Amino acid sequence: MILSRITPTANPLPALLIGMLLFFGSVPVVAAPDDGVFARGEGAFARGDFAEAYRIFADLLNSRPGDAEADFMLGRSAYEIGDYEAAIFAFERVLIAHPESDRARLELARVCFATGDFEASRSYFNAVLANDPPRTVRQNIQAFLARIDRATCRHTVGGMFSLALSFDDNVHASPVDEQVQTLLGQVTLTGATANPRKDRIVQPTLLLNHAYRSRPKGVIWQSSAVTHHAIYAEEDDLDLSLVGVSSGPVWQTSSLQFSLPASFNYLTLDSRRYLSTSGLGAELIWLAKPRLSLGFSLQGSRLNYADEARDAWQYRFELRPVGVWDDNRLSGGLGLELNDARQDRTGYQRLFASIGYERPLFLGLTGSCGYRIKRTRYEDEEPMFGRVRRDTLHEISLGLSRPVWQSADGRSRVVAQLQHVITDANANIDLYEYDKNVTTLAFSLRF
Repeated sequence: MILSRITPTANPLPALLIGMLLFFGSVPVVAAPDDGVFARGEGAFARGDFAEAYRIFADLLNSRPGDAEADFMLGRSAYEIGDYEAAIFAFERVLIAHPESDRARLELARVCFATGDFEASRSYFNAVLANDPPRTVRQNIQAFLARIDRATCRHTVGGMFSLALSFDDNVHASPVDEQVQTLLGQVTLTGATANPRKDRIVQPTLLLNHAYRSRPKGVIWQSSAVTHHAIYAEEDDLDLSLVGVSSGPVWQTSSLQFSLPASFNYLTLDSRRYLSTSGLGAELIWLAKPRLSLGFSLQGSRLNYADEARDAWQYRFELRPVGVWDDNRLSGGLGLELNDARQDRTGYQRLFASIGYERPLFLGLTGSCGYRIKRTRYEDEEPMFGRVRRDTLHEISLGLSRPVWQSADGRSRVVAQLQHVITDANANIDLYEYDKNVTTLAFSLRF
């Protein structure tokens, strides 16, 4: 489980630069041309149509070469559409004409960071600091230089500790009706799983990440370790413990990340071995645009159960797009999972899809909602029921989160999260139809 991912988010650098651009923005590079073309370009940029803004400013420069203000806006538009080379050339032209322009240096620092040229980014920031900017500007630059230091450090360690309390109204996933139709007729279920049972679950989780870089632009070796426990207040035979590790190389460019992680997980149920898994994965994340990424992942795993008849090879493919606009974040998932089990009755083919949305609300709160569907077809019929099992699971989630503490350097923080998940499982066999509601309150320390 590696936390580091290339995903489109509200870029932290503009937030750091707001104060700087407000200050330097009061000192224009040159007077903006007084015509409708420049205004149209600014309008396109303001409404987020960066490709159109780039076209307008490029055409303007063809008819009026050397216009530093148009070059500056061309550079900003190029950055937003992911054309970092064009952005660099535009800002460099501004600096050639106006060497005193710290606005252009700040934008160049941002582009260089996006391309992974951390030393050039550091150099441009230090050049602005040498001009003795205002205190707020200096603090923002120093905060960003700290991020560059972390990005270029050979060894990086981080992680998360989370403590959650969940309320589950159907911990055994008991069927909707205790009367189940079988080949022998109607059967009345008995025992702990016959009817839904409620319980409280305490869930501590510790995740540690480590990244090693031989050089700033070289291959990164990422490793992680996780331990998770689910401790039930009443149904202690469901107590679960998980220990997992993963490790592998990561190749990164300004718009691509490719990783090959190997993983191993060990799961116990009621203090007894239940399952161990080992596998190899491949993941490609492409930053198609500054606010749009596409993720592709393949995973092959060997599943070894305590019940050897359930041992299986599992293969999983998933496509994950993520888009960001203004304060909104929309994510999705579409995938296929194949379970080739030793016992055909437990083997299956599964299609799954998901969609999620989140955005800031008020008082520091962030709201989220999501929907997930899984359709599963098993390979062989259930002997007791005389039919091949088919399931469809629907899941709806609603959540709120809010930072409650942050360290002075911004590297550590505590986030409170409240989430409610509604599950509706439908099946062509009564035994596997159930409803479930789970409410979780969690506090997470991220470091």
